Amino acid sequence: MGYGIIGVSILAVAIIGTFILPFVVKKSDKTGINKFDKFILIIAPMLLFASIIGTIISEDGYWIINEGYIVESNLSATSYYSTSTISEGSKKVKIQLGEAYEGKQLLIKKVKTIGNTEVVVKIVDGGEPQKLPFVEIGIDKIVEPFVVKTTDGEIIESTFNLR
Repeated sequence: MGYGIIGVSILAVAIIGTFILPFVVKKSDKTGINKFDKFILIIAPMLLFASIIGTIISEDGYWIINEGYIVESNLSATSYYSTSTISEGSKKVKIQLGEAYEGKQLLIKKVKTIGNTEVVVKIVDGGEPQKLPFVEIGIDKIVEPFVVKTTDGEIIESTFNLR
């Protein structure tokens, strides 16, 4: 958001400056400005603005904190997720698969952060045998209703719903 405001401000100053500059130059210099100068005054801020917007759009919106496997226990009979707050208000989501997914690997397919927050995980073969996969991801903000599901459409329940 902050980068967008800075980009729009730079673009506005460049456009306004392009219209005001000929009046200032005519009073102080007889050579004036040429078309190349006007071109640079408009294109340079547009390129900066486009690069800022591109960075904002291409950001995934999540990061992986930890991933791995745990040994099967009585508590891991079903798949679940849990959330907690980490630094500066960001959220940590831990996704743990149950014994039905023993020996599988857990991958984050997509995290939707616009509107309600939705995490889509992909479960593939190739994990460690007799162990259950888990992943912990960080998300800047969670908007309810928060949904964690697999690519097959199976909803993974929260630890609050399992009790």
